[in-house]
Amino acid sequence: MSLTNWKMLNIGPTLDNIVFNLYNIGPFAKYNMADIGRFTDNLNEEVPVAVKVASFIISISLAALLIKLVAQKNALGKPAKTEEVKSQATLSPVKEGPYLARWQEILRHMNSVKDSEWKFAIIEADNLLDQVLTKAGFPGESLGEKLMNLKAGELQNLQGLWDAHKTRNIIAHETNYSLRYAQARQTIESFQKALKELRAI
Repeated sequence: MSLTNWKMLNIGPTLDNIVFNLYNIGPFAKYNMADIGRFTDNLNEEVPVAVKVASFIISISLAALLIKLVAQKNALGKPAKTEEVKSQATLSPVKEGPYLARWQEILRHMNSVKDSEWKFAIIEADNLLDQVLTKAGFPGESLGEKLMNLKAGELQNLQGLWDAHKTRNIIAHETNYSLRYAQARQTIESFQKALKELRAI
């Protein structure tokens, strides 16, 4: 049976529908519709209710199955956010320094699949660097002031630290800020380089 003929089917719970479809696509096409109508009138009275109910249930089941298949197909097209994280190598833990435990905790947050965890890690890394610089005797009330007071050559990648600190400020003041993992990773790496240079980790 061709696809066109199947589309012509009008599946329903009554025998009239079934015979009408057979009339359109099957060997019954040679008969007159009036004759077939009289034939189905007699049969409709004899067909058990259970047969009609079964036909109706089958129709509903097929419709539900079609809806489910369409929904599953649409779901496959949605990219999972975790794929971006999986495509990145996890940050390697450090193995020395007085702030080792605290830094490893920061890295555990970074290795999460949630951007809220990445934001928390960045804020903690910023606080840690501020604490380390204060203990080392760098002047300034905040990390921003300390970075401004740094002289050329006192810390490598000073511009990277500025960018990292700016990212921290955006996160702290814009609660709905959309943070990408690549940006979060780059920010954490900038803090990590400075902390290693200061022998804090």
